[in-house]
Amino acid sequence: WGDFKYPSGPYVTNSDSYSASQSLKVIRGVGQPKGYVLDAVDTDVFEVSYAVKPVTAGSSACSIFPIQGSAIDFSKDFYLALFVRDNGNLQYYNGSWTNTGVTIPMGQWSTIKQVATVSTNSWDLYVNGSPIGTFTNAAYPILPGVGAMHFYPQDGTAGGVTLIDDILITAVPEPATMALLGLGSLLMLRRRGKKS
Repeated sequence: WGDFKYPSGPYVTNSDSYSASQSLKVIRGVGQPKGYVLDAVDTDVFEVSYAVKPVTAGSSACSIFPIQGSAIDFSKDFYLALFVRDNGNLQYYNGSWTNTGVTIPMGQWSTIKQVATVSTNSWDLYVNGSPIGTFTNAAYPILPGVGAMHFYPQDGTAGGVTLIDDILITAVPEPATMALLGLGSLLMLRRRGKKS
């Protein structure tokens, strides 16, 4: 989805203009939560990925919610929530904010990827390509049909900036689907080989 501008309203949609030189700016203690709406992914396994850069040491703080629909519902939308604290600690929600053991460095871009499985209510966390662990959220089960990202600038010291970029929500094909695709490719190659 590329880079995109700081929105004029609470949400950035696919049709909003963007510039390759700008990212979504989430400012702590200022304005509405910001969001980005994509096509919903309704598979058992899906990936959520984005880049995050805390800019202002001591006051950058941003919670990130992959959600259904275009508006967050705090009664159910904590299932894949992550929170980049003002000290860089990356936390997930399981009834309360809990450390993942990862620190996101100030002033640097970090890539975050969550691979979620609805049927097992679990997700794997990767930071900068490295596996961190498998997590569950007993308080808020993972919901299918994720199609939006919601970024909430936490209250506190105003002015702390967190940048967000390169957002993707991607379906992961089931093993049976992958096997059929592989078989189809093999048959096509075999058929092509017979013709030559």
